[in-house]
Amino acid sequence: MRKFLSANLIFTVFAIGLVFSSGESFAMILEHEDVLQFKVQPLPDQVPKQIKVSGLSGHSALSVSKITTEMNGSVLIIYVHLTLAAISGGTSGRFEYELTIPESINEIQFGKKKVSIWKRTP
Repeated sequence: MRKFLSANLIFTVFAIGLVFSSGESFAMILEHEDVLQFKVQPLPDQVPKQIKVSGLSGHSALSVSKITTEMNGSVLIIYVHLTLAAISGGTSGRFEYELTIPESINEIQFGKKKVSIWKRTP
């Protein structure tokens, strides 16, 4: 019985260490509804057109690990990736992302739920 308990304890400690050594184990995408102070600001006098998207994650235990984009036809989607704040070392939940908008893009969406945050005006 002691060997079984010792083996379980060692396995549990190893599994917990493995999970906490990789922030990607807890990775998630920030959704628009979970962003505080969300802003989309056009950067003036920029050709091609540029905007700055910023905000603060409402998930206090998570911080921003990276920001990626995906193009789907004339739509560009912004993904803000979150990970556990304790593992990310020196990062925070605040993000700022400047983006040059190609002429082929007519709309920008945010997160997996694809909330529209910008549309090109004719």
